[in-house]
Amino acid sequence: MRVLPAFIGLGLGLSLASYSVFAEFNIHISENETKLNGERLSQPNTIFDDSPNVIEKSYIAKDGAASSQPNTQKLANTIEFELYQFGENYNSHSVYKSGGGICYGYRSDDGVDLTDSSTYYVDSNKQDYYVSIAGATLSSKDGIKNMQYAPVFNISDQSMDQVVRDEESKQGRKLVSKNMKEREELLSDVICK
Repeated sequence: MRVLPAFIGLGLGLSLASYSVFAEFNIHISENETKLNGERLSQPNTIFDDSPNVIEKSYIAKDGAASSQPNTQKLANTIEFELYQFGENYNSHSVYKSGGGICYGYRSDDGVDLTDSSTYYVDSNKQDYYVSIAGATLSSKDGIKNMQYAPVFNISDQSMDQVVRDEESKQGRKLVSKNMKEREELLSDVICK
């Protein structure tokens, strides 16, 4: 199977699989598996999975230069950079900002402001999705602080919408915390190490 760049798939809304909609169903989404009517699905839904399948990453520094590999020296000294991640059923956009430079801010009391938007697609045609929009301050001294997030749902099937909302109320904060920790580790383990 050839993987198209995510931005093309997003713009065109390609449907890669056909499916049937049942009037009544029972779905369970957990970190380990997804079950529909008690049967384990062969390809688990990645909404609350610990590891979405990221296929491509793109780093963009304040000057607009994009790269699939982080130029650590350049990103360490810039005042802002963006990280885009794309996967089959997932994409995210993270913006890191610090007026004194990313690593200077990360090592100081001021920290680095992070805004993150992560989209999890519920269906293969990418029409229905859940988004977590989050913000926090990242610092080597204090870790992740002042974290806030808001969930956004765009799911046309009311039953599925309620199921995803229920799962989000149980696991949403944990998912956002995990995302923020991964974004913080990019600074601590790669860019500012």
